Amino acid sequence: MKKALLFLVVGLGIMGCRREGPEGPPGPPGAPASFTILDITVQPQDWMPFGEAEEPDFQWTAGFDAPEISQRVFNEALVIGYLIDNGVAFILPNTINFEVFTREFSMIHAVGVVEFIVKDSDLKSTPPEGPINYRVYIIDAQARVDGMEDWELEEMEQYVEMMNDEE
Repeated sequence: MKKALLFLVVGLGIMGCRREGPEGPPGPPGAPASFTILDITVQPQDWMPFGEAEEPDFQWTAGFDAPEISQRVFNEALVIGYLIDNGVAFILPNTINFEVFTREFSMIHAVGVVEFIVKDSDLKSTPPEGPINYRVYIIDAQARVDGMEDWELEEMEQYVEMMNDEE
């Protein structure tokens, strides 16, 4: 009985397998992808205080013109920021722990502008002391891949390179 049941299960399994047919015709070409990469260095003098020092909402902001962010881009594109520090890319937002405090780095954007934000857990009243390098990717929505907002910098650069090679 057990052997008959085993043969029945194996037989049904084999019958359930399908052989794939020939490959179908290629689909229509996709829309051309559009990528823009902005490398921005924020100098210490670029930081402006936002709020009152030692208040819970106190932070430093540095805004830059970004004409690449049109209304269409704002409505349809994916805009991702990275902080670049000593050869390491940190996707934004990100929190970096120092000995006695943490520092939050983030980015916001609107039509024609990108703004970087730094907020310290100790609500420091002085801006970051050295230059901070940021990289902003603006990716047309037609070129967007689900989950790419979580990609590491290397994955993003490989994808941009691949899309540029296809053009």
